[in-house]
Amino acid sequence: RAVDVGMDLLAMTVAVARAQRMRAEGHPQADTAVELSDMFCRITRDRVRQSFYGLWHNEDGASRKVSNAFLDGRYSWMEEGLVEIIDRPHPAPATPVNGSSPVAEDGVSGISEPVTAAE
Repeated sequence: RAVDVGMDLLAMTVAVARAQRMRAEGHPQADTAVELSDMFCRITRDRVRQSFYGLWHNEDGASRKVSNAFLDGRYSWMEEGLVEIIDRPHPAPATPVNGSSPVAEDGVSGISEPVTAAE
């Protein structure tokens, strides 16, 4: 969160500096650059406020507890029935963890094809 604040403050500084330079150099679009940098800074200021608030008001403790429990295997039941990922040089069909076929009994794969804009 602190890094986010720093990055946001840097981005705000850059936006304002560019708009000011454009204005100082008499750039024909300087006024619109100022408008855009002002809007960007308004939005970013709110994000900075939220990040500062989040430094002290968050669920990090609870998340850390669940993360450690996950690493200890407490939630391993969630992995049941997932498809095993095998390291191969080229993509290959996935193999289910339980060793059954990825094709359903009716011969139809349970995986949907992606929908394209033409469809």
